[in-house]
Amino acid sequence: MKNTKTLAVCLIAFLLTGNLGFAETYQSVKITANTLNVRQDMSLNASILGKLDHETVIMTSDLADGWYKTSYLGQTAYISADYAQVVDPFSPGYVLGQNVNLRDTPSVEEGRVLSQLSNAEIKVHAKQDDWYSITTQDGIEGYVFADFVSFVNTAAPVSPQSEAADEILVPASADTSNLIDIAKSKLGSPYAWAQEGPNSFDCSGFVKYCFKQAYGIELPHSASAISQKGTTISKEDLQPGDIVFFATLGSVTVNHAGIYIGNGEFIHASSSSSNGHQVHINPINTGYYNNVYQWAKRLSVD
Repeated sequence: MKNTKTLAVCLIAFLLTGNLGFAETYQSVKITANTLNVRQDMSLNASILGKLDHETVIMTSDLADGWYKTSYLGQTAYISADYAQVVDPFSPGYVLGQNVNLRDTPSVEEGRVLSQLSNAEIKVHAKQDDWYSITTQDGIEGYVFADFVSFVNTAAPVSPQSEAADEILVPASADTSNLIDIAKSKLGSPYAWAQEGPNSFDCSGFVKYCFKQAYGIELPHSASAISQKGTTISKEDLQPGDIVFFATLGSVTVNHAGIYIGNGEFIHASSSSSNGHQVHINPINTGYYNNVYQWAKRLSVD
């Protein structure tokens, strides 16, 4: 009887934990100190690998003993949680590949296929064994095999010059003041991932909406894809209506976009808590966005 009870307890424990595995959670945090040391281990005595500036936003995983685990220059590193504020309880990621299965459980044998993803932007919540728990742009939650997930969009061209980039023509008579007026009319509208208006936006959805309303043209709903359109413009030659691009969250390629409005400022749908998670205007030549600026594009005028 005693052995039977013990066996039953073990069986219940296996059923409860056997398919769970260790989960490593992800989130994006913003640095609140003027500068913050990045250390090799979870100790103030550990070697310093580098420094992060105030309001830099980075991807982290697991919080333990007051330290966030992150990646710095390709190696595992740690930052003090006392000087990092959570921006989003997830990390932006990408499914790289064609027709990658999104399953309802982290198992090939037992998981039901919910949909298939191809080079898609996603929210990454946690890693469980060989699987990532994610949410798609359509709001579908599920699991994707880890080999197909990246935190850098290597499927998108890194260079602003792309031989495959097709031109989108803005009418020659177009007045950019109309575009700017439309953009400013959305100031304060809430940031919402994968939305393109009219009441909420993500960054590329905001740019897409404004150009559609101003010129009746369609842009892709992707910052990296938009960055391959038009003509590359130097920062010194920016004019109102140019689209400006950034590599935030430690990305090595474009993942954020906005519209230059003149006087060293741009307007964008910002996910940052310091901007209120809303459509906001920021300087482009100072502060955080100056540091992560990549390039600008001017859509061709016929």
